[in-house]
Amino acid sequence: LPFAHKVLISGNHDAVLENLGKEGVQQILSARCMHGHAVYLEGGEAVVGSLRIYGSPFAHYSSRNSAFSRDHPKYRISKGVHVVATHMPAVLPSRHGEPRQHEEITEPAIAAGAQLHVGGHCHWANGLYFARNKASGGPLLSGRDAARALARGAPLLPCVVASVCCGFWMQGKGLKSAAGVRGDARDEYFGGYNLTQPGVVCDVRVAQTAPSNFVGPVATALVAPLAPRAALLFCPPTDAALVESLLPRLLRLFGNLGVVHVETAEEGVRAVAAQAFDVCIAKLGHRGNLGRDVIAALRSAQGLGPHVVIHSSTASDDERMRESLNSSFGVGLYTHHGLEDELIDHLEACFGRVAEAEDSNGTPDHEPSAP
Repeated sequence: LPFAHKVLISGNHDAVLENLGKEGVQQILSARCMHGHAVYLEGGEAVVGSLRIYGSPFAHYSSRNSAFSRDHPKYRISKGVHVVATHMPAVLPSRHGEPRQHEEITEPAIAAGAQLHVGGHCHWANGLYFARNKASGGPLLSGRDAARALARGAPLLPCVVASVCCGFWMQGKGLKSAAGVRGDARDEYFGGYNLTQPGVVCDVRVAQTAPSNFVGPVATALVAPLAPRAALLFCPPTDAALVESLLPRLLRLFGNLGVVHVETAEEGVRAVAAQAFDVCIAKLGHRGNLGRDVIAALRSAQGLGPHVVIHSSTASDDERMRESLNSSFGVGLYTHHGLEDELIDHLEACFGRVAEAEDSNGTPDHEPSAP
């Protein structure tokens, strides 16, 4: 990668690197790095200019891929570290409740005064979350809650889950790449992940360069303008209650011009041909008006980039159906009636809140009327 400074850590799939050892990996990186320099960390710290970065691959992994797995990992983070990077995320959203945090990571990171945590591992959780120490009440999922906690003076740590892979193991023709050819031909037999999530860029200000009135990275992030986002909602007229409940909240989340609601698969196919979408929320529909036809058109026109959510009790409860849909379309989340709050929190964590960014720039807030 053409960057002057690169700081790397391993993860639970990197048994080869664990066997090479820290010094062996660093020797290879130093010999083969073509741009700038690369530093490899296994529970240590790197200094890039004025930026101090702590990195560790160790965690208690439940996967059969158990490189760097430890039952009781320790993170010895020194005071003044700006960024903490671990393969295990510090905060994870729950599919059926409040977010949870790995306190063995968040407590020493917050105590050290870190400005940012970066993790990976859990592909489905790509997004931004916020951690507090135990004394302040635990994790937060939304930017609004983070702003309230910041106003109360609670120690707050932004936590990015920066996995760029999709959330499911793919095989055969389901495997894709930007160049059209996988780097390892054995992937077709053994399987692998597709790269579908965007990369993450974070700005961190260190004390030496921060202006005197700077109040912290989280406050800045909460009011910075966000890039325009677009959502497609496919919901047939047979589920008017879902439209009534979900559509106004999507409009508040993505902005008045950022949501397209269609009732027929035909309308949905035309919509994905005419416009790029970041997320598609689809009912399964019924014969002659199927949500899978909309999703198939989306994947055909826009690839694996858009996040797909299926709203269906049937699919949520049927493992074989989910496996089939995952294999065909790469579904990011399954949900059903009664979990709309969790769905909105999930989307807000993944994409931010466009309407709030517009409000902060002077656009008046108002309750949009459903089309």
